[in-house]
Amino acid sequence: MISPTPSSLLGARSNTLLTSYQIFSELAGCKSMSEAAWNLDLDVSVVSRHIAAVEHTFGCLLFDRHGRGVRLTSAGQAVAEHISAVQGESRVRQQLSELQDLRCGLLRIIGTDGAIASPVSQAVTAFSAHYPGVLFELYRASSELILSAVKEGRADIGAGLNLQPEAEVELASRLDDQLAAVMCPAHPLASKSSVHLCELSRYPIGTFERNSGVGRALQRLAKTEGVSHSPALVTNALDALKHFCSVETNISLLCVHSVQAEIATVARVGVPLAGANGPVRMRLDVCVARNPLRSFAVSAFLKCLQEECGFEPVQAEVGSAMKEIMAG
Repeated sequence: MISPTPSSLLGARSNTLLTSYQIFSELAGCKSMSEAAWNLDLDVSVVSRHIAAVEHTFGCLLFDRHGRGVRLTSAGQAVAEHISAVQGESRVRQQLSELQDLRCGLLRIIGTDGAIASPVSQAVTAFSAHYPGVLFELYRASSELILSAVKEGRADIGAGLNLQPEAEVELASRLDDQLAAVMCPAHPLASKSSVHLCELSRYPIGTFERNSGVGRALQRLAKTEGVSHSPALVTNALDALKHFCSVETNISLLCVHSVQAEIATVARVGVPLAGANGPVRMRLDVCVARNPLRSFAVSAFLKCLQEECGFEPVQAEVGSAMKEIMAG
């Protein structure tokens, strides 16, 4: 069997198009490249090239790839609904046009408590005002769970602290930040330009759990500084830490982005936490599944994060497996 090139699929009613649609239908049904190849008596590489060609034709991502198989995207659902009849291609293109214009669609986002508290929610609000037809599912999780949620296709976008790219997940945007001692304006340390961990020992401290992004950063800092770090409150709830530092003597150790609203209204003061090498830098990373094609909504939301919240784009490298598919 001769696999199609993307240009061959542009012909509206070719037999090659029918072949690719049949492969698409099989993959959509079994959700596994290897199983679809077995059922069709084809090589996995042939199935992969046909799917890549269909995606190239429509100019959007139709399947989310993850370790356990594949899952249809919103655009893929639109194609699948009409794939049985090639005459339905005009309707498919109409639905894809609606997705491209962001008149419909679904975005599933998972993020840390701090990310959701300010920048992500800010972007969701701005995005919804411009594109009310796009629906959102927004859930919170600790940083160590973000990558797996995106990798397994349970979320389209993930936002967490100091994430590391993986074979199936890439970093798309980032917001540079730092750790701060957050306190009420009347606190004795509120007027300082920065504080060291050793200066906080006389005050009750609240912070996130040890396996969180903030928790791990504080463990490294305490070890480097040779300081015993014994918080009065350890929690995975941002609201609890915000309330904790409302008392004049208390301090919560948080990333600045998670308390932007409180600092802006002077309800809280964020004094940068410093180590031997200066401020303790943190990074709020936004990740997506590694693929040369992204859904229209994902691309638009990443742009919204940059324009509304100051995120910087991250230049992604295309993996070798994906290069082979693109070279096809």
